[in-house]
Amino acid sequence: MNSSSVRLSLTESLWLEPEHFSLAKTFSNRFQGESQQWQAYLNSLGLSAFEVWAREKLPTATVQVESAKTAARTEPNSYLTIEGFSVCLIATEHVLDEVIRFPRSLVEAPDLAAHLYVVLEIIEEQQEAVIRGCLRYDELIRQLEGISQSSNQPLNQYLLPLSAWDEEINHLLGYVQYSHPSTIALPQAATEATGDSRIEETSLTRLGQWIETSITEGWQSIDQLINPEANLAWSTRADMPGIRGGKLINLGMLLDQHTVALVVTVMPEDGKIGVNVQILPTGDNLTLPSQLTVTLRSSTDRVLQEVTSRAKDNYIQLRSFRGKSGIQFTVEVALNGVKVSEVFKL
Repeated sequence: MNSSSVRLSLTESLWLEPEHFSLAKTFSNRFQGESQQWQAYLNSLGLSAFEVWAREKLPTATVQVESAKTAARTEPNSYLTIEGFSVCLIATEHVLDEVIRFPRSLVEAPDLAAHLYVVLEIIEEQQEAVIRGCLRYDELIRQLEGISQSSNQPLNQYLLPLSAWDEEINHLLGYVQYSHPSTIALPQAATEATGDSRIEETSLTRLGQWIETSITEGWQSIDQLINPEANLAWSTRADMPGIRGGKLINLGMLLDQHTVALVVTVMPEDGKIGVNVQILPTGDNLTLPSQLTVTLRSSTDRVLQEVTSRAKDNYIQLRSFRGKSGIQFTVEVALNGVKVSEVFKL
């Protein structure tokens, strides 16, 4: 059997119902232009069929359509979440040339990137959608890097051979059943310099709320992000008092998907709030990338502290500081001109 025959034997067909076609026609009318309307029509059919399939395969899982992303501004995209994993569906009319085409924004735009990507072939005349492959975000990035180095890509599209996609859909089911979304780091909105001003696209984290109630959404227990046994240098300091939360920071392809963890510890100190900020390697990585910088900025963007990693540093941290409730500051993590900022308020 050739590779195409093997792939076809592994695919899974999803039936399309009459109501799916009716919903797809309504959804496609939201868009202007024949090509966008047709793509919206295909995406809606794929979304309807895949949602039914996911609920059948994972009867105890939480499956929801991501309405905000599905109704994206300029692209007729389709998304849903399964147990917290964002899943982007790439629907195509046919894959006769064994190449999957999709907008670059689905991978590069922080608000559109997903943990998992699924290719669906829509066969309208047979009233079915066929799952042709899936990839995690980090795996997709690695595949695209390899393709970009060997061939020219269209300006606004990525072209990825069907053979690069994982045809075993059970791998996707395994991710959502036995893993956590935090294990797949997604791109974050970077801070861009514009004259004397800075454009901050990150949400505000209220550290005072950590003390009063609990760690806020988007932050996790540090044990979910790093392996204390592997990072012995940090684990010896992990017993410091206070409430500790972590977040994965992904500076993109420049780090070859080498994500780091931003760890913030807070505790009340004489009517003020004490803060400790650290940057740690994640996963199997024992050291940070060299020349990675963490900067503390005031609410007026003045640099208060700055620390840069050296070769083989297994963590870096700012000097501990404290302030009164209501004070705002920014922590910026940067490498080779790419920056990710988190804004905090005590």
